[in-house]
Amino acid sequence: MPRPPACFLSVPPLTLIHGQAARAALNVLNDWATDEEAPRSAPRLSLVVPDPPDSSDRLVAFNRDPATHLVIGGIRLPAVVVPTATLNGNRSDLDPNTPLPCALMGSFDPWNHDSDPWDGQAGRDPSPTPEPDLQLLYGTHTGYVLRVGVAAAGSAAGRFLRPADALAVVGAAQKASLP
Repeated sequence: MPRPPACFLSVPPLTLIHGQAARAALNVLNDWATDEEAPRSAPRLSLVVPDPPDSSDRLVAFNRDPATHLVIGGIRLPAVVVPTATLNGNRSDLDPNTPLPCALMGSFDPWNHDSDPWDGQAGRDPSPTPEPDLQLLYGTHTGYVLRVGVAAAGSAAGRFLRPADALAVVGAAQKASLP
């Protein structure tokens, strides 16, 4: 069995619920193809585009919330509206020398009071230091679940999550040991 790349061992992979959003997108695409009703547009990500835009020596950069390091704008699934971790879909944002397979893998850093081995290490830690305190953000487990429920309902209403997946997200929040 081949040995996994070092990036798989040093920082955990991205665990975003992209499959649920992809299923919702396929449902909307099917509705559009069969009913001729175009899907509603999604909010754009907040970007810094090089000037001139076709400058190949400078990359487009994402604007990030300084408190969470999450990208501003875009589709706000419950994991982003009610975050419990820093999600970064592009590990090369952290370290420009990241090998391509690792850069595409992204990163996930749970907010667990900076207790991971990579926390606080430049080029390896996607989260702000100190990490946000879940107790301060959500108060109680019930407060966390209620906020996830509101976010899931909003994502389902916008058709960015299917109703069944929105219920699954709330069910997972109910089972989580947060905050």
